[in-house]
Amino acid sequence: MSVDKKFLPDSRFSLGDIAAIGRILLVEMGLDYSAAALETDLIIREVTGFDRIHIMINSDQEIEQGFYDRIMELLNLRRTNMPMAYVLGHRDFMGLDFYCEPGVLIPRSDTEVLVETAIEKLGKMDTCKSIYGIEIGLGTGIISVSLLNHFLHLSMVAGDINQKAIDLSRKNALYADKQRREMSGKDMVSVSKRLSVIYSNLFDNIEPLKLYDRDNHGDLYDFIVSNPPYIRTEVIETLMSDVKDFEPRNALDGMDDGLYFYRQIIDKGYLMIRPGGFVAFEIGFDQGEEVSELMKKRGYKDVEIRKDLAGLDRVVTGFK
Repeated sequence: MSVDKKFLPDSRFSLGDIAAIGRILLVEMGLDYSAAALETDLIIREVTGFDRIHIMINSDQEIEQGFYDRIMELLNLRRTNMPMAYVLGHRDFMGLDFYCEPGVLIPRSDTEVLVETAIEKLGKMDTCKSIYGIEIGLGTGIISVSLLNHFLHLSMVAGDINQKAIDLSRKNALYADKQRREMSGKDMVSVSKRLSVIYSNLFDNIEPLKLYDRDNHGDLYDFIVSNPPYIRTEVIETLMSDVKDFEPRNALDGMDDGLYFYRQIIDKGYLMIRPGGFVAFEIGFDQGEEVSELMKKRGYKDVEIRKDLAGLDRVVTGFK
């Protein structure tokens, strides 16, 4: 069939028609056929609720004009190289769905290694007692929200300089509460009430712990977690267009050597955590040794590099 059919007045379109149109349009933009087919079906499901099996079995089913218009709108956004998470408006991470918006860094599966590592370290603490953590650079809120979802005695203070990220993280914390209620069928210990989201350049506006929790008389936190900007400035223009043209530069740019934010967090963070507390970073695939050395020089102990599923360095941790 021809894509030109969409320009005919009073046309009637079936699921098979719109699936074929989507595949043609996305292959023309440069995707291979398998990727084009998958993304088309995801867009159709987003609009209609029909999954891939339904689309295949009911290819002759006519769709409403409003559905067709919305599907074409999303397909045309994808044709501009807009990332699918922005096109769909959400993405799954660690078993929860998170809203995604242009202007805020998109969640990536690599970051699950960071969250899983932090869960492992926190699991060795006395989880019957309250735990307090800091996140630097929260983006969509996936790290803090995922940790809060896992540990009911955890509270987090999370900062960012991107107001869109701050607003979206608060929205995602509330969304997580809604999902948790729906999955459990009962009220859960609230994520949103245990997350303090603030505007802060690194630690500038993060106060000693006792100012956030009146029952805790100490100043120091149990841990710090961060997925900071780590791409060298000169490399950003070489990234794929769906990254460099759509995702916020200040969430990508790690300055000249990509290590600027690690230095700041390693140095100042040491003063913010208690003895026995830890810092956990996501890193670029070639930064494991450099970040490890920075941590050791500052006095961190038991510094460890974790690899992702591809066998690449992905997380560095160290204890005070």
